[in-house]
Amino acid sequence: MQSGTRIERIMSLSKEGKSPSAIATEVKCSRQYVHQALHGKTKTEPKTAPRKPEYEELLTVSEAARFLRVTANTMRRWGESGVKDSYRIGPRKDRRFKMTEVLDYLGSCKVNRGHE
Repeated sequence: MQSGTRIERIMSLSKEGKSPSAIATEVKCSRQYVHQALHGKTKTEPKTAPRKPEYEELLTVSEAARFLRVTANTMRRWGESGVKDSYRIGPRKDRRFKMTEVLDYLGSCKVNRGHE
């Protein structure tokens, strides 16, 4: 939506008797921007909120173990031997596993179907 169009929409909704809060919700902008637009103090598009940095979800040893249905000690051994990459965080050097890597590992496992 272009700035002029947004300001015109704000003015139109204001003439209909809507509150600044209702206008902000409908136009998807801040109440402060609505106030500035109504008082002619803005001619530009409001700044958008900064994007949250993308991050990978980290699992604790026990969370990863429960997910893969193995023991916590097995996860620790896999981390030490390199079967699964683990990451050390914090002053206690707690071990964490990336969720995406755990899912990749799970997808690469062969299913044992017994005597086929």
